[in-house]
Amino acid sequence: MRHDRSTSGGITGETEIVTTDGLARVATLTPGDDVYTLDLDTGLATTTAIRAVERRVVDTLVAIETRRADLRVAPDTPIPFTTRYVPDPRIVRADAVATRAAYLFVNTWRSPPTPEPTQVDITEWLNHDEYELCATFEAHGHTVRAALPADCEPVRRNDVVGYCFDPATFKRHQATIERLADHVAIHAGPNHHRRPYRFAADDLLRFLGWYITEGSVYWPETSHTAQVKIAQETPSHRRAITSLFERLGISVSRDASKFQFGSVVFGRLVERLCGATSRTKQLPPFIWDWSQAHQRLLLDVLLKGDGNDRGTYYTTSERLATGLLRLCLECGIKPRYARRGDMWRVYVRDVNDGFRPDRHVRRIPPGQDVYRLHLYEGQVIMAGRNGRFQWVGVGDDR
Repeated sequence: MRHDRSTSGGITGETEIVTTDGLARVATLTPGDDVYTLDLDTGLATTTAIRAVERRVVDTLVAIETRRADLRVAPDTPIPFTTRYVPDPRIVRADAVATRAAYLFVNTWRSPPTPEPTQVDITEWLNHDEYELCATFEAHGHTVRAALPADCEPVRRNDVVGYCFDPATFKRHQATIERLADHVAIHAGPNHHRRPYRFAADDLLRFLGWYITEGSVYWPETSHTAQVKIAQETPSHRRAITSLFERLGISVSRDASKFQFGSVVFGRLVERLCGATSRTKQLPPFIWDWSQAHQRLLLDVLLKGDGNDRGTYYTTSERLATGLLRLCLECGIKPRYARRGDMWRVYVRDVNDGFRPDRHVRRIPPGQDVYRLHLYEGQVIMAGRNGRFQWVGVGDDR
């Protein structure tokens, strides 16, 4: 790969960068902020912290503007590219692109391998004052008490065949209780419905995906429980959701437009992980630690709920929209968005885009301030203006 060591580079302050906290304008970035970077040698997209932000003045800017790109950079900014015949990424200065050449942006990358959980326990995301675990046993009560550790003290009996445990006790002796018990369920306390607390990771993601797109939680003033609802009228999606609840082991009531079940525990869980209203919806925070296969599964469910056949997702939640842009990047999809009023449109489409210097590149005098990012690792970031992002170089510190 060719690297021009003389480059200094810089991008305009209004340019947006994809960070681990969503989108941020370059002029607002500070040392320590984590941004997405691409290693052109390995094709791996990872995150790294900003080491320093350098502001400089240039005499002129180079603009690269296409349907899927909007960059304004210093003339010496490195632009990574490939060609139709040479798929390995190379770098050219923004002011040195050949007039008659056809350039492709870097359109493929991958994420590093990450753990791929098969089972999840929702008590990992609940506070210790929000639930109890109820265990039933085939053995006689005296036999069970004798088999439990001395400090594994139930808070009370569970009917005549089991015991209820507070969260701290359960967590301390979870393996023993689960090994001895015939069945263990979670609830918010006496007189509340008992529900499963362990699920297949894929199915929990599907449930959260449907909640993010079509779900809500209603807390009646006259009831001690919460009503978790998922609205859905499309027959094929209703069949998928019906099968999902069967696998989850959660009984629901349903009519022609929605599915519903009562649970304080699940009401708190989905609101904490994914937001309470359409304007505050978000992706579950743990998704960034899960595998790309899980991330793509969540993205697929979201598109079924609030997307269209062209891969456009609609939302009024800024947090969800910017999370989706980040999720696209994690899944190897170039992020792009448009916004009209409060409505965000996130375009989830694989593209193989590029630019021609004679059509898409121009000089903009006079110059203005630009910002160069010094990173701890990597020198290519995902950046753009007006919702159109591409990989662009920030210089070479090596």
